[in-house]
Amino acid sequence: MNVENRSRSLGFTPASIPSRDSTTKRREARCFAAAGRGRIVGKVTGSDQQPGLRTHFASKPAESKDSVCLRRLSVRVLWVRLRIHATIVPANTAYTALYWSHYHHKPNQQPFQHTPGEHIDTMTSFKHSCFRIRRRYLILITILCLGVLHFLHAFPSDTDFLSKARPRGWMPSGSPGGTGKGQGRGRRTGKRGSGLVDPGVKTRFVGEDQNVIHLTEGVNRGPWVIDNLPSFLEVGQNHTLTLRCLYSDLCPKRYYLLLRGPSILTPPLESMVRVDEKTVEIEVRVEDAGEYQVFAWPDYEECPKWFRTELKYGMNRAQAMNSGVYISVRGAPLEEGLDSCSELERSEVGEGRWVATEAIAKRWQGVGWYESLDKGMEYTYQPYSCKRPHVNIKDVPRLLPSAEHIVFIGDSVMRGAFCTRVWPAFSESGKADGPCTFINDRDLYHINPKHTSYKNPEGREVKLSFVFADDKPRGALEYLTKEGINPTHIITNLGLWLAPLDDTAYTSAVRTFLTTIHERWPAAKVVWRTTTDVAPQIQCFSDKGMTRQRLHSQHSISSTLVPEMREKGMKVGFVDAYEMSRSRPDAGNDGRHWVIESPEEEGWMRPARPGVGDVEGAVGDAIWEEMGRLERV
Repeated sequence: MNVENRSRSLGFTPASIPSRDSTTKRREARCFAAAGRGRIVGKVTGSDQQPGLRTHFASKPAESKDSVCLRRLSVRVLWVRLRIHATIVPANTAYTALYWSHYHHKPNQQPFQHTPGEHIDTMTSFKHSCFRIRRRYLILITILCLGVLHFLHAFPSDTDFLSKARPRGWMPSGSPGGTGKGQGRGRRTGKRGSGLVDPGVKTRFVGEDQNVIHLTEGVNRGPWVIDNLPSFLEVGQNHTLTLRCLYSDLCPKRYYLLLRGPSILTPPLESMVRVDEKTVEIEVRVEDAGEYQVFAWPDYEECPKWFRTELKYGMNRAQAMNSGVYISVRGAPLEEGLDSCSELERSEVGEGRWVATEAIAKRWQGVGWYESLDKGMEYTYQPYSCKRPHVNIKDVPRLLPSAEHIVFIGDSVMRGAFCTRVWPAFSESGKADGPCTFINDRDLYHINPKHTSYKNPEGREVKLSFVFADDKPRGALEYLTKEGINPTHIITNLGLWLAPLDDTAYTSAVRTFLTTIHERWPAAKVVWRTTTDVAPQIQCFSDKGMTRQRLHSQHSISSTLVPEMREKGMKVGFVDAYEMSRSRPDAGNDGRHWVIESPEEEGWMRPARPGVGDVEGAVGDAIWEEMGRLERV
């Protein structure tokens, strides 16, 4: 059959076929000849003999030059057909008709049927090839469009035309601080922007067998499982995760859940519900889009001795199964306050989170608060309603013009902050020397008072002191009175040593302590620093009463006592060290301290926990910010 006759059989007239040169004519003739000889056909298998269904090729033979030729020609013929019918039906209607004509028989017609071994008609094969080529293009275009829409939805920009930046829920959440009622996440004041975090930045993740709280040590997954973990979460939406225990003797009442990615999240204790002896449900809500890793550890109220003596692996290596898996959080960016926190009132600051410094969007990297950050820190703590710059300790005398003697009163956690961050800044050697030289001796170092002073270029001298306070904190105040020290600024906390006390006894102890300070030094500006959390997955201190539940109660009590003392005329501020520490077990030393004091520990702990000291740095910045706020009152 020549080209002209074959064209008529396809529904074309010679006039409808575009002009062709001799080479094209010869190629088309070879193609039609090959089709006429049945070389480009497939066979139907017996399994395809179903009435009403079109059959498909049972196998795809090796493609010859003739088949390549006919496939190219089929594209040309389809283009010509569309061109002819462009004035009759739209292209999408033609494709729809083509689809149904090949895959569905008409109601009044006999269904297509074939018997085993029967060759498919060459023309049917030809039409099917036309449709398959066009369908392939349509599928590719559809996938491309869906991919673009997904990208715009998951990673919206400031000028996103699909969804505007969603404002945060600025309702009070009972978070401790400025007022007795709690300030929630702050108020929408000052300059604002959306998307502090760039969700497209991949933060550094730990390996599958790497311990996130001890990078040089492995993990052992115990009889606990993270259930119903979805592949993605929506920003700002609540989702419930279930943790199940597989062995009754090791079932805790709570778990320590950690999401680590562009930001770090640990759900508070009140978000956990114990369904039964083996099941705990945790409500999770993530506010920053991006890719996260999920980890979980058991959180025991009591750690029996056999945990340390009879287990093959220590509890410090334990993780729940499915820990380390990845989860994607997507959604529109949240509104962020961009003013410096020092410019806002206490009630306007609210809560915050740890943000990966490398994940901060580039549009914010040129502003002052970002430039002041220590770029060696992997994460920085930033409130939602404002941004907190890093404070150089040497600038404190300038920031506090009324400061004459700054006194730190507290336990070993406070001593660690004083000797590792304050003392080196004012020492000529730039190190923790003198009384802050570490000696593992109770009297010579641990409880020994420490004093230094600093004279600025203008000749103004500021004294700084640390006084140890244990479970009898009144002794520290008696020491100050005896030594004739008249503090103008006081940073203090009572916590770990009072952990064995119940709520009533702790409330009484803190109230008496703050009242005594106010009576003896009524003009002093005081910052109450809440007790930092503990990390039981590093080391358990339940035998001393230092559990997460106990410290959570202390946090709630002190957050109500501070506003009470403020109403009595005391100039007292509030810094929430508990909130800053509870999601950073990787930044702890031994599970209750947050810096490295011993030079011997520096060698092995820094590679194991590079983030050690981050919490104390964030707490220190918040303390000096709060002191500056008290200066303006």
